[in-house]
Amino acid sequence: NTGVGERHSAQEVDLVLMHTGGYELNAAVASGRTKCSFVVGLKDCLAEAGYMNSSDTNSGSWNGSARRTWCNNVFRNAIPNTLRAIFKQFKTVTAQTYNGSTNQTSVDYFALPAEREIFGSRLNSNQTEFNALFRFDYYKTTSNRVKKLGKTGSANSWWERSPQDIYSSDFCSVYSNGNVNNGACQASKAYGLAPFGCI
Repeated sequence: NTGVGERHSAQEVDLVLMHTGGYELNAAVASGRTKCSFVVGLKDCLAEAGYMNSSDTNSGSWNGSARRTWCNNVFRNAIPNTLRAIFKQFKTVTAQTYNGSTNQTSVDYFALPAEREIFGSRLNSNQTEFNALFRFDYYKTTSNRVKKLGKTGSANSWWERSPQDIYSSDFCSVYSNGNVNNGACQASKAYGLAPFGCI
């Protein structure tokens, strides 16, 4: 039971370096380092799309979403043991509520990127969340924001962890051409999934 209604086949993915440093680790590593060395994520989405929540709500934001539970359990456990061990828990900032003025901090092994981490300007996300984050260098190139379903599939819209700032039903997403998705992005829609982690 994946907790999110879809099934994922065993598959190969390409991992890419998305940013150097940036995230605070949940606990210092043996060397005493408290910041991540690198942000590493999926070049493309997994072959199967999925939803953020089974109903159209962003209540609970990223911290309370079904997709976050999946990222830190099902997705993490599917990674080979030798590779899984290098990923560290890190602190993830997201808007507490879609239209609020406070953020929440989650502790994740893997997360979906927020709008600010993908785009250089605020488009559909909460202003308080946007102000607290930074842009991944990798996504400054438009073509890097275009993600296929699997390594050989077609380009597809894909999910962000940011709740949309004017709808209690939606999360933000990236359109198949790498631009912001300004359409209706209700949480129960099936979009691509491309988690990232910190090493």
